[in-house]
Amino acid sequence: MQIDSARLQQIMINLLNNAQQSFGPEAEGTIHVNVKQENGQAYVEVTDSGKGIEEKEKEYIFERFFRGENKKYETHGLGLGLAFSLMIAQSLHGDLILKSSNPGETTFVLRFPAE
Repeated sequence: MQIDSARLQQIMINLLNNAQQSFGPEAEGTIHVNVKQENGQAYVEVTDSGKGIEEKEKEYIFERFFRGENKKYETHGLGLGLAFSLMIAQSLHGDLILKSSNPGETTFVLRFPAE
């Protein structure tokens, strides 16, 4: 299966923007991107060293218009990025999940079929 590179780019830009925003205004942090191929699937992990996602918010992060309490006041946006990224990933016969999140580390995994 051929992956639409423009759609993949949309997902990656959103994940990287969210990772950068997780540090807060003018704070420093790191973003790691790990790519691997396994069992006919490609995986892209995006990990940041930001504030993390509160436990009570984790189940809602892929909902349209949801913005966590910290993001409401510190960043702009409508709360559509992760919802759209998930829909795009699924349209590519893949998935987007929150692998883990704690203060100091959040990891999202994008999975899609590899050729």
